[in-house]
Amino acid sequence: MSHGARQILVVDDNTDVRELIVFILDEGGYRTLPAKDGPSALALINEVPVDLVLLDVMMPAMSGIEVLEDIRQPDRVLNRDVPVVMISAMAQNQDLEEAMAAGANSYVVKPFRPHVLLEKVAELLGGSKDMKELVRS
Repeated sequence: MSHGARQILVVDDNTDVRELIVFILDEGGYRTLPAKDGPSALALINEVPVDLVLLDVMMPAMSGIEVLEDIRQPDRVLNRDVPVVMISAMAQNQDLEEAMAAGANSYVVKPFRPHVLLEKVAELLGGSKDMKELVRS
Protein backbone atom coordinates (compact mmCIF):
# COMPACT_ATOMS: atom_id res chain seq x y z
CA MET A 1 0.00 0.00 0.00
CA SER A 2 1.49 3.33 -1.05
CA HIS A 3 0.66 6.57 0.68
CA GLY A 4 2.00 8.81 -2.06
CA ALA A 5 4.20 11.62 -0.90
CA ARG A 6 3.37 11.22 2.79
CA GLN A 7 6.64 12.02 4.54
CA ILE A 8 7.19 11.34 8.22
CA LEU A 9 9.96 12.76 10.38
CA VAL A 10 11.11 10.12 12.89
CA VAL A 11 13.01 11.53 15.87
CA ASP A 12 14.57 9.20 18.43
CA ASP A 13 18.04 9.25 19.99
CA ASN A 14 18.07 5.43 20.27
CA THR A 15 19.39 4.16 16.94
CA ASP A 16 17.68 0.77 17.25
CA VAL A 17 14.28 2.28 18.04
CA ARG A 18 14.65 4.91 15.29
CA GLU A 19 15.60 2.26 12.72
CA LEU A 20 12.71 0.03 13.82
CA ILE A 21 10.19 2.87 13.43
CA VAL A 22 11.65 3.78 10.03
CA PHE A 23 11.42 0.12 8.96
CA ILE A 24 7.78 -0.16 10.10
CA LEU A 25 6.82 3.04 8.29
CA ASP A 26 8.77 2.15 5.14
CA GLU A 27 7.05 -1.24 5.06
CA GLY A 28 3.74 0.59 5.53
CA GLY A 29 4.38 2.61 2.39
CA TYR A 30 5.47 5.91 3.93
CA ARG A 31 8.58 7.96 3.21
CA THR A 32 10.69 8.68 6.27
CA LEU A 33 13.23 11.25 7.39
CA PRO A 34 15.19 10.00 10.43
CA ALA A 35 16.70 12.39 12.97
CA LYS A 36 18.87 11.38 15.94
CA ASP A 37 18.05 14.30 18.23
CA GLY A 38 16.13 17.54 18.69
CA PRO A 39 18.55 19.89 16.93
CA SER A 40 18.72 17.56 13.89
CA ALA A 41 14.92 17.35 13.84
CA LEU A 42 14.51 21.12 13.97
CA ALA A 43 17.05 21.58 11.17
CA LEU A 44 14.91 19.28 9.00
CA ILE A 45 11.63 20.88 10.13
CA ASN A 46 12.98 24.27 9.06
CA GLU A 47 13.83 23.04 5.56
CA VAL A 48 11.55 20.18 4.51
CA PRO A 49 7.75 19.99 4.54
CA VAL A 50 6.61 16.90 6.45
CA ASP A 51 3.17 15.36 6.89
CA LEU A 52 3.72 13.97 10.41
CA VAL A 53 6.34 13.91 13.17
CA LEU A 54 6.99 10.92 15.45
CA LEU A 55 8.92 12.37 18.36
CA ASP A 56 10.61 10.63 21.29
CA VAL A 57 10.02 12.40 24.60
CA MET A 58 13.31 11.67 26.40
CA MET A 59 16.37 12.76 24.41
CA PRO A 60 19.68 14.45 25.26
CA ALA A 61 20.31 18.10 24.38
CA MET A 62 16.59 18.83 23.84
CA SER A 63 13.63 16.87 25.12
CA GLY A 64 10.84 15.95 22.75
CA ILE A 65 8.62 18.44 24.59
CA GLU A 66 11.14 21.23 23.89
CA VAL A 67 11.27 20.23 20.22
CA LEU A 68 7.48 20.20 20.07
CA GLU A 69 7.26 23.64 21.68
CA ASP A 70 9.70 24.94 19.06
CA ILE A 71 7.66 23.38 16.23
CA ARG A 72 4.50 25.06 17.56
CA GLN A 73 6.02 28.58 17.75
CA PRO A 74 3.59 31.07 16.18
CA ASP A 75 6.29 32.64 13.99
CA ARG A 76 7.25 29.30 12.40
CA VAL A 77 6.54 29.39 8.69
CA LEU A 78 7.03 25.71 7.79
CA ASN A 79 5.44 22.72 9.58
CA ARG A 80 3.94 24.65 12.52
CA ASP A 81 0.64 22.76 12.29
CA VAL A 82 2.08 19.36 11.39
CA PRO A 83 0.55 16.51 13.44
CA VAL A 84 2.97 15.33 16.13
CA VAL A 85 2.87 11.96 17.87
CA MET A 86 4.95 11.73 21.01
CA ILE A 87 6.54 8.33 21.63
CA SER A 88 7.73 7.39 25.10
CA ALA A 89 8.15 4.62 27.60
CA MET A 90 6.67 7.01 30.16
CA ALA A 91 2.98 6.25 30.46
CA GLN A 92 1.99 8.40 33.43
CA ASN A 93 -1.03 10.68 33.02
CA GLN A 94 1.11 13.75 33.75
CA ASP A 95 3.47 12.85 30.87
CA LEU A 96 0.54 12.56 28.48
CA GLU A 97 -0.98 15.80 29.76
CA GLU A 98 2.33 17.67 29.39
CA ALA A 99 2.71 16.46 25.80
CA MET A 100 -0.85 17.40 24.89
CA ALA A 101 -0.49 20.82 26.56
CA ALA A 102 2.64 21.44 24.47
CA GLY A 103 0.67 20.73 21.28
CA ALA A 104 1.00 16.99 20.65
CA ASN A 105 -1.79 15.40 18.63
CA SER A 106 -1.32 11.94 20.07
CA TYR A 107 0.88 9.79 22.29
CA VAL A 108 2.16 6.23 21.77
CA VAL A 109 3.71 4.27 24.62
CA LYS A 110 6.81 2.11 24.08
CA PRO A 111 6.96 -0.74 23.53
CA PHE A 112 4.30 -0.65 20.84
CA ARG A 113 3.04 -3.07 18.25
CA PRO A 114 3.81 -2.14 14.62
CA HIS A 115 0.12 -2.21 13.63
CA VAL A 116 -0.71 0.18 16.47
CA LEU A 117 1.85 2.70 15.22
CA LEU A 118 0.67 2.34 11.61
CA GLU A 119 -2.98 2.80 12.60
CA LYS A 120 -2.15 5.91 14.62
CA VAL A 121 -0.24 7.34 11.66
CA ALA A 122 -3.09 6.53 9.25
CA GLU A 123 -5.62 8.09 11.62
CA LEU A 124 -3.69 11.36 11.88
CA LEU A 125 -3.01 11.51 8.15
CA GLY A 126 -6.68 11.13 7.34
CA GLY A 127 -6.69 7.38 6.82
CA SER A 128 -8.96 4.82 8.43
CA LYS A 129 -10.73 6.05 11.52
CA ASP A 130 -12.49 2.73 12.10
CA MET A 131 -9.46 1.30 13.90
CA LYS A 132 -9.48 3.58 16.96
CA GLU A 133 -10.25 0.70 19.32
CA LEU A 134 -7.39 -1.31 17.83
CA VAL A 135 -5.02 1.63 18.30
CA ARG A 136 -5.90 1.83 21.99
CA SER A 137 -5.18 -1.87 22.55
